[in-house]
Amino acid sequence: MGNNEKKQNVNKIKELLKSEDFDLVSNGLKLARSLALPSLYAELLEGCIVNEKGQLINEKLDFNNYVLCCLLIDSNSSDLNKITKLDLSNCKFLKNVDGISKLTNLTNLNLNYCTNLDNLDSLAKLTNLETLHIYSDLITNVDFLINLTKLKQLSFHGGANLVNMDGVANLIKLEYLDLFETPFNLIWLDAEETGDVDDAEFEDWPLTGDRLSVWFLYMFGSKHKRSYKGGYNFDDIKKDLDVQGFRHELY
Repeated sequence: MGNNEKKQNVNKIKELLKSEDFDLVSNGLKLARSLALPSLYAELLEGCIVNEKGQLINEKLDFNNYVLCCLLIDSNSSDLNKITKLDLSNCKFLKNVDGISKLTNLTNLNLNYCTNLDNLDSLAKLTNLETLHIYSDLITNVDFLINLTKLKQLSFHGGANLVNMDGVANLIKLEYLDLFETPFNLIWLDAEETGDVDDAEFEDWPLTGDRLSVWFLYMFGSKHKRSYKGGYNFDDIKKDLDVQGFRHELY
């Protein structure tokens, strides 16, 4: 390949990778793979480093973090295993996370405001995750969570189309659950919280401690390991803790 042709290809790849269209970005990654030039990846990844905290640092800001991760994977970079924290928030073009499925050392992943995400199945491969933030109205299930048994913190906003949250049943180590305005958040009665005896319904978020245990009770029943064990009778527990029910049952 001559220098002129190489330069043209590099410029084309850069243009595609800067796109806000997921399919165009994918085409740019495919073109880079087809050329398989170490010098090309070195140029595309210039200014990209992983710091001592395991965070991806994007110094030049030519491409977003998702593109950089895909380039690191495709180039078989030695930095791959160093990445433990990844911020992909506001990657609005992102439709799935297949491109980061090889970042198996990730412990912290932020997918907030990735509003076009409609498939998170590949997260099932990231079994070292301890903290996960998601914001998308397009996700219909969280089955990928079944494998993420190390999760301690889960935040899922949006989720208007969720049909179940069965995948959470395996999250025995969960300490923090934020499901604000999702169908499976609990609605509580607390006039002191709302300041209105006649309108005491409110959503508590995030759920921790006993209230998280109550959520497990409502979601999976009294036999679940994480279910609230503060009473003997489910109806008494419901009354004592002023739980109204799940959002999708009430609104």
